[in-house]
Amino acid sequence: MKKFIIFFMVLVSCSSYNSEYKDEVINSYKELNNIPVGVDKNGEITLDSIEFHCELASESIDDYKNDNLLISDFVEIHYATFRQTLKNQPIEEVEKFMRILYKYCNLEQEFIEGWTSLDELEQIYLSEYKQ
Repeated sequence: MKKFIIFFMVLVSCSSYNSEYKDEVINSYKELNNIPVGVDKNGEITLDSIEFHCELASESIDDYKNDNLLISDFVEIHYATFRQTLKNQPIEEVEKFMRILYKYCNLEQEFIEGWTSLDELEQIYLSEYKQ
């Protein structure tokens, strides 16, 4: 029994996601993507998409750091990706989701370092990414 408890504690402490923000990030993702109430009730499908973005962000930020590139360049691309797929959503809601996402992904410090301003990122998106 002691071994099980120790194993469980190690497993929980090694989780790469911050469970404190789990419900908030799931709800925010569902709202942004207009997922109807009652669809994906337990959030498992939604969580798969969210964790994909966590892995993408984590690996990309590591690559950017290893190549001595600015994290803000990746955050700009990640923002543009969300803006492209969430064209009809208010930009403030995209920012809110990204803040929650990066907290859930345990990348809050990287987000703070890489986020410039909503106005700046939106201008970059409009001039460089919008099709």
